[in-house]
Amino acid sequence: MKKLFFIFFILSALPFTMKGQAADAQLGAQYYQSGDYDKAVVYYEKLYDKQPIDVYYNYYLNCLIYTKDFKKAEKLVKKNSVKNPGSLIYHVDLGRVYQAETDTTKANKEFQAGVDAITSSVSTNAVIELANAFLGINQVDLAIKTYLQGRKVLGSVYNFNTELADVYALKKDYQSMVDEYLSMLATNDAYRADVQKKLQAKLDADPDNVIGDILKKELLKRAQKEPDKEIWSEMLVWYYLQQ
Repeated sequence: MKKLFFIFFILSALPFTMKGQAADAQLGAQYYQSGDYDKAVVYYEKLYDKQPIDVYYNYYLNCLIYTKDFKKAEKLVKKNSVKNPGSLIYHVDLGRVYQAETDTTKANKEFQAGVDAITSSVSTNAVIELANAFLGINQVDLAIKTYLQGRKVLGSVYNFNTELADVYALKKDYQSMVDEYLSMLATNDAYRADVQKKLQAKLDADPDNVIGDILKKELLKRAQKEPDKEIWSEMLVWYYLQQ
């Protein structure tokens, strides 16, 4: 009987708990969006303590950085890093804290530590998450370094061609972008449809045909170098049809 009463009590309390969390989340979001981080941090700290999920962690960390509570922010990041040893994104978060403290040397050291932490035991998803975290703070070159390091240690599993091509496109390094797409075809021409689709999107968004000229030049070069490899002549025909 006591057990049944306890279960009934817990179930009865759940709606109130959920309503309380929803109200805290709404108020926290309102204060955050209005830039009142001193008030928002109170709610996100409470939400994170009750339910330490990524969304509350991210808002809570941002609030701590914006309110210049750097010691608490550093402690929060390190705590989450210990709890999630397979994730590398906390190197970026810790670097952000040091950046906000205007300690550029310490921040860059932490960012590099994230790249250096990519070993053969790391998953491809962890590499992609780290690169995306760098992109989230506009560190494009570090995202490239992340993928290149990932290729170095995980190349036999995954080469990160498409991811690197996308980052090179962001940087407007179209030569490297084209090289990545064509490297996919050099490895396996079964990627042709996917590569053509991605290149088509890039060509359509390039009114000055800068990408087109680079692509044509590279295809001609590869066709001359490897005349027996039909994929290059087929890609040239495809390219001229697009024009």
